[in-house]
Amino acid sequence: MVQIPLGRRKEKGIIIGARDIADSKMEIKSANFELRNVNKIISLEPVLTKQQIELALFLGQYYFCSPGIFAKMSLPPKNTPACHTDPAVAGEGSRANARPKFQTLILTPTISRAHSSYESSSSDNSVLWHSELTQKQKNATWLAVKIGQAQTIIGTRSAVFLPFTNLKKIIIEDKTNPNHKSWDMFPHYDSRLIAQKLAKILKSKITFSDKSHALRLREIIPVIIDMREELKGGNFSIFSVDLYEAVKNALTANQQIILFINRRGLANFILCRDCGYVAKCQNCDAPLAHHLINSRPALLCHHCGTKEISPKTCPKCKSWRIKTVGSGSQKVEAETKKFFPDAKILRLDSDSAPKPKDQQKIIADFVAKKADILIATQTIFSWLAELSAAKPQVIGLLSADTLLHIPDFRSG
Repeated sequence: MVQIPLGRRKEKGIIIGARDIADSKMEIKSANFELRNVNKIISLEPVLTKQQIELALFLGQYYFCSPGIFAKMSLPPKNTPACHTDPAVAGEGSRANARPKFQTLILTPTISRAHSSYESSSSDNSVLWHSELTQKQKNATWLAVKIGQAQTIIGTRSAVFLPFTNLKKIIIEDKTNPNHKSWDMFPHYDSRLIAQKLAKILKSKITFSDKSHALRLREIIPVIIDMREELKGGNFSIFSVDLYEAVKNALTANQQIILFINRRGLANFILCRDCGYVAKCQNCDAPLAHHLINSRPALLCHHCGTKEISPKTCPKCKSWRIKTVGSGSQKVEAETKKFFPDAKILRLDSDSAPKPKDQQKIIADFVAKKADILIATQTIFSWLAELSAAKPQVIGLLSADTLLHIPDFRSG
C-alpha cells in the first residue's frame, strides 16, 4: 500500500502490478497525462491476497465501477495490521483455538440469522462477522480469518470480502432472500454472485440452502373473495365482509393477525376524473404513489425517490375532481384503525422501517405478542425465519390480483 497524490489530495493506493519504466519511455512521452511520483510507501507487506485482487477486478468490470471500491471493502479493519503471523491471536467475536484444515463460509441474509447460526454452531473455531460488531471484534475476526485460525466464518453479505486462507466450502442460507443484495448502501452488489465467483477463484464448493419457513396456522382454510361482488353489495372498503369478521373473531379470541399488501403508501397514484391526468415522475415517467410523509399528503416515486407536493386541483385542467386509485400499506393501516380502534397495530414496510434493525424490532415485538395486527409488504419475506415462532390465526392478502401483474425479467 502506498500514498499517492491525487490533485491536491493525498490518497491511499494499492499496487497490483509494476513494469520497468525503461521499457515504456516512448509510450510515456506520447501520453496525454503526466506521471507523478508516489509520496511514500505505507506498507511493504501485501494488504490484499491475490484472490481478493482478482475478485475486485472482476467486480469492477461486472458492475461497471472502479475496482478500487471493492478493494477498499477487502482492506483490513481500522487499526488492524495487514499481515499477522502469531497463531496465538484470539479475541472477542471468535472462538478460534487451533489452525483448521480448511475454512467454511456461511452467508446469512440478516444479522439476527447470523447470530442464530453462530450460537448453534458446533465448531469451536467459528467466528462471527457483520456490520454491528465493535471495532475490536472486527479486528479479532479479521485476523482469525487471515491467519487461518477461523474454521467456520458466519456472516452477512460483507463476509465475502474477508481474507480467506483456505476456503473450501461456501454455504448460502435462504438463497432467495433479498437481503443478500446490497440495496441500502453503496456499492450495490449481490453477495450470492460474489460467492459464486469466489468459489470459482478458490476452487471451493458452494451450496445454496433454501429452507422454507412457513407461518404456523392452527387451521389452514384458504378463502378467495371476489371484491367485485363486495362492491355490488355496497361494500366499498378494502376489507371484505369475511375478512372483517375473521379479524374481529381473532381479536376477540386474543389471537394475532397478519395483513399483507404488496404496496406501500396510501394509494398507487392520483387520477383526475375529468381529463384523465395521472401524476408521473419527471425522471422515471412512472406514476407517483400517494403517501403520507410526516402526516402530510405527498407524491413519491418508488423508483428514484422524487418527492412532490400532492396537488389539490388537477395541474392540467384545474378540476378539483382528483381521486386516489389503489391501496397501500398506509391505507390498510388507516382502515384497520378505523374498524378496530382498540387493536395494537404494527406496520412493516420500507417507510416505517427503512433499516434492517428497525424491521427486526417490529418482527420481535409481533412475535412477543406486543401487537395484535401486523400490516406488512414484501419486506416480511426477509424475516420468515424470525416470524416462524408467531402463530397468527388469520392471514389476509389484500389486493391479491396485483401480485399477478408485477413485471419480472425472470418471468419468462
